[in-house]
Amino acid sequence: MITLLYHAKTVGPVCERLARVGGFNAVMDLPLTHVGGTILRWGSVVTILGCDGRVLNSRDAVNLSRDKPASRKILGDLSPTTWYRLDDVKVPCVVRPKRHHGGYKFFVCNGITEVLRAVKRCRLGWYATELVDKAEEYRVFVLQGRVVCVSQRFPGQHTIAWNLGMGGRLVNVEKGKWHKNAVIAAIEAAKRLSLDWAAIDIAIDREGKPLVFEANTAPGLRNKYTISRIAKALNWADKNPPLPEAEGSKWKDLLHPALTL
Repeated sequence: MITLLYHAKTVGPVCERLARVGGFNAVMDLPLTHVGGTILRWGSVVTILGCDGRVLNSRDAVNLSRDKPASRKILGDLSPTTWYRLDDVKVPCVVRPKRHHGGYKFFVCNGITEVLRAVKRCRLGWYATELVDKAEEYRVFVLQGRVVCVSQRFPGQHTIAWNLGMGGRLVNVEKGKWHKNAVIAAIEAAKRLSLDWAAIDIAIDREGKPLVFEANTAPGLRNKYTISRIAKALNWADKNPPLPEAEGSKWKDLLHPALTL
């Protein structure tokens, strides 16, 4: 049995939908005691006591994914150029707070005055990143070091932030049409951040290079297909031993085994 241990009420409906489809338990951010089966930390960092099964995503890994500057340092060359000190920032750039979600507090800065103003609004810490000239953008869902499904992002009125919170839209990508470099980079990102489960946001620049923006351990889910793929993969994970680290770059090496059933 899978238990989704989720953080924050806003994530609740997501986990409830996923739980209904997959037949899982969904518990909101409460300390768990004497729980069997598989527990998936859906953004939660609460203490788990007496677990007799497996925990997907450690508390440390979830905390690291929340701390965007810290996770960028671990991601290293997988991510766009990132700055953490004002003296290093180059414009144009994007300034964001240490913790963020969706497109909130997404500051595009074309001069140092705008950078200073944005940093002031990021009261609990900030980081700045180069302005990427994106050709494509994807959200890649990774479980156990394998890809479960992929969505492509398209911009709305905001031409820089393409996420749903800024009016963008997500479209499912058929398995045979996945951008292979994006998929490989997403798997490597989850590995570097020690995440068993994550939705990796990644862009392809005009030169075809994949650039990882962030990893989300509590992604928003609206699409029925995406939810069904994730539920199927989680049920597989609950019934089978942990997967070894992926080796190779053939599709069979990258796909989650649940997709081949």
